[in-house]
Amino acid sequence: MELESRTDAVALLGRVLGFRDRYENVVQKLNQLHQQAAEVLTLKESKERTLGKEMCPNVAKMVCLDFERFKTLLSKMDPARGVTPDTQAILIGFAQQKLTAMKHNLLQDSVPPLLLTMPEGLLYDSLGPLVGTEALIGGLARAHSSFLGPSHDPHMHTTITFTADRAINLTEGQLQAWRPWVAKTKRAVVRCQMTDGMAKLIEGTRNRLESLVADTTSTVRHRVAPVNEGESGAAFPRLKTVVVGGSWASVSWRRKWRLRSLAAVELRKRSMQEETADDNEPGDHDEDETYGRAWLEWCDSPPNVILSPPFAWDACEAMDLVMPSPVKKVTSFKITTNLPDSDPWMDLDNFTWLRSVGAIEAAINVKQITPPIIHSLSVVHRCCVHPDGEEDYSSSSFDFPFTLLMQPNRSMRLIYDMEAYSLASSTLTLVASLATSVTFPTSLSQDAILQAFYSMLPKLVFSSARTLTLQPARDTDSPLPQPLLFNLGRVFPKVRCIDLGKAEQLGEEAVTTAIDHLPSLQLIYIYISAQLLEEDWSLWEGDDDQLWAELPNWAESDHSEAVASAGKAGGGEKGDSGIEHRIRCISVYFSALSWLEEPDEVPDFTYLWGACLKAIATLPNLERIALRTDIEFPLGALHGCGSACVCGCVCERRLSRLGFAVVQTGPWSVEFCREGLPVPDGQLLITDYFPSSNEMRD
Repeated sequence: MELESRTDAVALLGRVLGFRDRYENVVQKLNQLHQQAAEVLTLKESKERTLGKEMCPNVAKMVCLDFERFKTLLSKMDPARGVTPDTQAILIGFAQQKLTAMKHNLLQDSVPPLLLTMPEGLLYDSLGPLVGTEALIGGLARAHSSFLGPSHDPHMHTTITFTADRAINLTEGQLQAWRPWVAKTKRAVVRCQMTDGMAKLIEGTRNRLESLVADTTSTVRHRVAPVNEGESGAAFPRLKTVVVGGSWASVSWRRKWRLRSLAAVELRKRSMQEETADDNEPGDHDEDETYGRAWLEWCDSPPNVILSPPFAWDACEAMDLVMPSPVKKVTSFKITTNLPDSDPWMDLDNFTWLRSVGAIEAAINVKQITPPIIHSLSVVHRCCVHPDGEEDYSSSSFDFPFTLLMQPNRSMRLIYDMEAYSLASSTLTLVASLATSVTFPTSLSQDAILQAFYSMLPKLVFSSARTLTLQPARDTDSPLPQPLLFNLGRVFPKVRCIDLGKAEQLGEEAVTTAIDHLPSLQLIYIYISAQLLEEDWSLWEGDDDQLWAELPNWAESDHSEAVASAGKAGGGEKGDSGIEHRIRCISVYFSALSWLEEPDEVPDFTYLWGACLKAIATLPNLERIALRTDIEFPLGALHGCGSACVCGCVCERRLSRLGFAVVQTGPWSVEFCREGLPVPDGQLLITDYFPSSNEMRD
């Protein structure tokens, strides 16, 4: 019993010590607060006495606010309130913060105005659109008076913005209160779920509203009360532009909005999740109603339709959207294999248009075009666009297999048979003019060619194609028809590059005709397998009758194969003929790593330099040979390559006599360039590494 009493006494004494420590902490904080308050209040009295009314009003107002809050905190620390020591310590900390803020402001000559003290017009017109109004609707009683003030002036609400992830459900009382305040709105941005209350609130802006942005990606659907049967929906006489998406795309149909003056409608494409949500939407909805179509109906003048994101809609979806309503222009959709329905647009029996679009902006963006895509474009081009309408396909990018135009298969016969040959050529020539590259045959695997091809050939021009990739030929193939070869320069006026590919065999006549007759040709890409130490290969050799280019490739893998570009076109002197007079630059990339047997082995570049000299001596207008590799070029390879004859020729006599110099352009690159051409900054001539010519001979 005595032991238990002693234990209780120790515990009680411990509690007393704990109380003392807690109160000592509070006393220490109170002493600090007293010292800080004396300093700040003295400074405050001094400033008020010396400056008086000359004190910056913003400084005076902020100091006054902090002083009032400081007094409020002191009243809350009154022991009579039964405040615990821990709570007192917290309140003391808040009071110290207010004193620190007062001192900071008192030491300033002036401070910028607080956000809530700005002029109401600036606050609401400039900053209002940046502030989401969900909090104002949900708790107006707690809103600051500076916000509530301009809300009672309808002239302040020229722009309103609603941004919220959750649904904003307005009561009838809130609607009645807010409608007069938004009556003068000219632009509304609504980025929240469509609810019945929000739809009715937007209707409150109908008399002045000129621009509406209403979109949400939420898949939550809410019931929107339809307009009573026999009643008309809200009319928006000044609404010019609309940007809608998601559930908001159906609000004009549900509420029967009248949009007579609408000039432009931008409609966002739904995601698969949004489509599923719309299909499973509760309440009254028309399953046959096309997404977004109601915005285009009952307009006094045909509006412009902008489809977003750019080129996400296909032609079938776009034409189905605008089909029932007159539309001025549709921007921007893509042509795919999804075929639009031509029946609502044209009476093919009488060849008359039932309806049409004034202008379109579309694109074909595929790796290689196919007959179904051409068929889809034909329907849009022939049936959906007015004969005098504008068609913009400038964003297209695709490769065109040229054999499609000549092959007598079922797909191409169908395209030709859909319309008269004159109209067929207009569609096919349109496709040809859009292709950015062409895969071109060098021979024919079958003699039969569609006769309609020859009728179309005079109109055929690949005006956008910049690359011509040549296909291989076989011994059993037939040559290309002479009318086609004769017109190559006209058919491909802008082709700058010919890619000979990796074909083991090409139709010689087609290759030489293309190289000699394409007026804009600048580059020839060649893939050749050769060995570095073979003496019989060269960059270029030939005469006026037969020319050939060979470039080295030591790697068998795709990632390090040799690629050469040769032939910057720019006609030679008058009377010159053959490609050798047009070549200005030869670029060679070769891989040496896979050829080396030892990691530290240095390849012998003797034959490489000899091949470059041979090209320089053979091509009269050559200006530059650029050599790149995956191994560092040893400088000794240019002056100590194992052959004194080659050394002397490369480094001095032959290069100098031919008017060329060697330029070190990097550790893995070297250029042979004609003297007199500018040397880029940071590049050095090989001779700059040696102070005298004697060192080059050593």
